Amino acid sequence: MFTYCLLKILQDTKGNITYKKLSELLPQIVGNEAINNGIKKQTPEINASPKIKNNWGDWKLK
Repeated sequence: MFTYCLLKILQDTKGNITYKKLSELLPQIVGNEAINNGIKKQTPEINASPKIKNNWGDWKLK
C-alpha cells in the first residue's frame, strides 16, 4: 500500500513535491486507501536522519 501510494503521489505531482509535503500526504493517503480496500489500518511514517533533520523538509524530488 505504501509503495502504491508513494508512486501515485509522485506520478500526480510529476515529482514536484517537497519531502515535507510528501511526508504529510503519505500517512493520510495510505490510511484512506487501506480503509477503502478493507485492509488492516496502516500508519506509515517518514523519518529523516538527525544530520539533515532541520533541512530536509524543503528539498524537492525534482
